[in-house]
Amino acid sequence: MAISNAAIFPQKVQSWAVQILPADTTTLKTLVTAGSNGSIIESLMVTNTDSTVAYTYQVFANDGATSHLLGSANIPVSAGNVPATNAAVDILRSGNLPGLPVDANGNFVIYLPSGWTLKVAVTVTVTAAKVIDSTAMGADY
Repeated sequence: MAISNAAIFPQKVQSWAVQILPADTTTLKTLVTAGSNGSIIESLMVTNTDSTVAYTYQVFANDGATSHLLGSANIPVSAGNVPATNAAVDILRSGNLPGLPVDANGNFVIYLPSGWTLKVAVTVTVTAAKVIDSTAMGADY
């Protein structure tokens, strides 16, 4: 996108999702690929179907060559899967990614430049027949 003094606004609402499965081990999975003019991630929700194991969830910004760890968060047992147990975790509101910019409403967001991706992983292999779901919502510019 050419540099301009005109205000820019999101052009296309987006939802992105990825599952971390046992076969993925601790491999980084691509959750968001930025649009051609960049993207904004306004929420990042994570759930856990495992009723016995909590996971350390990691978020990385990849510049096309290197994955940079933004931070980690705890995903409790059954997060978002059993309502009476633990709610789904909104990573951007968890306080585990300090230094994120805030939008006009005071909410933490991630700006992702064109050519960058947002990747996620867990630090230990997910239990057999269980899954960690990640859903991001935002927009492309």
